Amino acid sequence: MIDGYIYIINGLAVFFTGCLLGSFLNVVIYRMPEEKSIAYPSSRCPKCNNNISWYDNVPIFSWLLLGAKCRYCKDKISVRYPFVEFLTGCLFFLCFYTFGIDWKWIFISYFICLMVVITLIDIDNMIVLPAIIYPSIFVGVLYNFIKGDIIQSLLASFLGFIIFYIIEKISLLVLKKEGMGRGDALIACLLGSWLGVNSMINSVMMSFFIGSFIGFILLVKNNFKSKQFPFGPSLALSSLITLFSNENYVFDWYIGNFM
Repeated sequence: MIDGYIYIINGLAVFFTGCLLGSFLNVVIYRMPEEKSIAYPSSRCPKCNNNISWYDNVPIFSWLLLGAKCRYCKDKISVRYPFVEFLTGCLFFLCFYTFGIDWKWIFISYFICLMVVITLIDIDNMIVLPAIIYPSIFVGVLYNFIKGDIIQSLLASFLGFIIFYIIEKISLLVLKKEGMGRGDALIACLLGSWLGVNSMINSVMMSFFIGSFIGFILLVKNNFKSKQFPFGPSLALSSLITLFSNENYVFDWYIGNFM
């Protein structure tokens, strides 16, 4: 019984930690594409420019208590902010539920935050920031070095980049337009550095299914008029599915049926 209570308390602590970090991720997502400091100035209302006090910056709860409005100018606060906080909290809890808490949890939590940031920046701005990708590749290699899988990490990182680089060049040659951006190649390189060869390939293959589904939905929504959309979120989602399931479903299915 006591162990059960401790597990619940730990789970809630992990969830709230994720929510707190989700609040910080909102800052990163908003400021980094505009090349603004993520440390200074402190959080403030984008309309009236008043500083947001700590008690108005409690994840999720402050948004609810304020009625989704700024305390000073009453300008509406987007639901996006509590959504990112709640999403990050849920992903942190899922990480705790799946892997428990040890040294790996710190790295995997970093990876989760990374995927949230990459996804939302790509959705908002259709860009992938090298300033986020390059240091995170190093962290991924370090993570696998500690695990004893550094060769897998380096090989998968190189392979991930090459796959999308080739797709990009073939698209330019055949279709005369960019099919995949260089940013997608950087994300694949990043995923390789964290996941290793098999899981990276599984994530990439799964991302094409996810991307095709999203593309079809957008096609229907836009009356079958082709519209460009970011592929980074598909890569991020597929990598998290691969990570948490600890299975390479798509890769194993392909190997079992075609190899």
